[in-house]
Amino acid sequence: METNAAPKETSSSSNNRNPGGRGDGAEPDQPQHPDSSASCIRNSTMKASLFLVFFLMGLLTICVELPSAAGQVHPGRCPRPTGPGVCAELCQGDASCSPGEKCCSNGCGHQCMRAIKG
Repeated sequence: METNAAPKETSSSSNNRNPGGRGDGAEPDQPQHPDSSASCIRNSTMKASLFLVFFLMGLLTICVELPSAAGQVHPGRCPRPTGPGVCAELCQGDASCSPGEKCCSNGCGHQCMRAIKG
C-alpha cells in the first residue's frame, strides 16, 4: 500500500505570519514611540517648572512684610543693616517698639532700632 502523503511544509513561511514578532504565535512586542522619551522628559521638566514656580511664590508670600496689627507706624526710617544680625524676630511692627524706635531688619531678623529722622 502506497501512501503518497504530501510532505509538511517546513519553510520559514510560518515565521512570516507574525511580522515583527518572535514567530512563536505570541503577540508582537509593542513598538515604542520614537518620541516617548522626549515626551517623558518634557513632562518631568514641566513638573519641575511648576514646582519651582509654586516654591518661589511661597517664599515671596513668607518674605512680604505685613503691616502691624495695630497699624501704628513710628516716624523716621530704619538704619541700613551693616551685616547679618541676630536671626530672630524680636519685634512685630513699630507698635511693638518704644517711641523713637522702629521695627527694622537687622540683616537676618527684625529688632527695634533708633529711627533715623528725616
